[in-house]
Amino acid sequence: MTLIRKLIFTLSLILLVLLPFQTLFTVWLASNFSYLYFWSAWKEVLVAIIGVLSVILLVLDKSLRTRFFAKVYNQIAVAYLVLGLVYLVVQAFSLNSLIGFAIDFRFIVIFLSLQLVEIPKVRLTKSLLIIGSILGIFSLIQIFVLNPDFLTFFGYDVAGVNTAGIPPASHTVASGSELYRAQATLRGPNELGAYLILPLLIAVFGYLKTKTKSLLVLAGICFIGLLLSYSRSALLGLITGIVIYAAISRIKLLKKIPIYAYLFGVTLLVIASVLTWNSSTFQTVVLHNNPDIQKVQSNEGHLQISKEAALDILDQPQGYGLGEAGPSSALDDPEQAKISENFFLQIGLELGIIGMALFIALHYFVLVALHKLRSQPLGYPILLTFIALILTNLLLHTWADEAISITIWALVATQLSLVGGQKKKVAR
Repeated sequence: MTLIRKLIFTLSLILLVLLPFQTLFTVWLASNFSYLYFWSAWKEVLVAIIGVLSVILLVLDKSLRTRFFAKVYNQIAVAYLVLGLVYLVVQAFSLNSLIGFAIDFRFIVIFLSLQLVEIPKVRLTKSLLIIGSILGIFSLIQIFVLNPDFLTFFGYDVAGVNTAGIPPASHTVASGSELYRAQATLRGPNELGAYLILPLLIAVFGYLKTKTKSLLVLAGICFIGLLLSYSRSALLGLITGIVIYAAISRIKLLKKIPIYAYLFGVTLLVIASVLTWNSSTFQTVVLHNNPDIQKVQSNEGHLQISKEAALDILDQPQGYGLGEAGPSSALDDPEQAKISENFFLQIGLELGIIGMALFIALHYFVLVALHKLRSQPLGYPILLTFIALILTNLLLHTWADEAISITIWALVATQLSLVGGQKKKVAR
């Protein structure tokens, strides 16, 4: 069993280190040798191997199996996984259903598997900080040094071309704008912003604990990268996490602030919003709208699409099937794609109300467990990042990006690890 655990750990570490850069390499390989899906499937193969090894480990270790299924979040995750397998069989393992299954379940497999091994958190933390700093530095170079279409040399699409599975080489903050957004080596700017939340928070909390200045520098690099992505969802998620941390750890201090101070701050915010709402800078940078273009833009589009998705779920409560919503539904016919701009609604569109209910319940019970372990070394960074990414998933398909979803759910699993768990002191 020791060998199995070592294999799970090694394969997982390979995944976590390579995933932030895999889009660049798979697109480059596909542009030179074709077979995009073949090159992209390496991560799913590793996840499948990790899953099989984990099942073997559970079969061989009765004590571990008992502790594993005693956790409510594991019961829900397994039920959700079984439901996905049923849909996969019903859909006869079609290509779209396989892609949809991979998007919806690969991070669930990692979450379940990594609870069975004990991963050295120091090594993992250093790896994430290094990766975050690389992405942040590359973002700076991408915006201030490189040509906006630099990534076309690696096979990315030029502006206006939409090849299935190939991301664009550049993004602007709004239609017709010339203000470019950083995406580093990820699929897009929103993915970059969401990914950088975790190393940013790890660096910040590390600095608060150790006062190591290099961590403050790393935090600054990650934050600059996040800002250059112009990802409103990532920034909103980060702010929400910080506010929640303040509420949890400094609630007595917050109570001491006079109510008129809060009212004054809200008043200033409202006045500033009214004064700048119609300015071209505010419309472009904050709202991602171009005031010179008269058509449905970013914010109106988000709301409209989400409403349509909710109505579709009510119309088809059993779901449309795996791969019939979200990014995978755009591969065959982009015009008929069901893009909900909300990963929870995506699950509802694919797996119906039951699947969505299980998915929401899983997040709730994981949040409760993480909150109890917030005093652990990585407790607050993982908890706050998880909260931030739940928020981004209400606005985008964040969990559909494997670099983000596998990384954070892997970290969550290490926090809830069943190996050596008896030694953990649960915060009350």
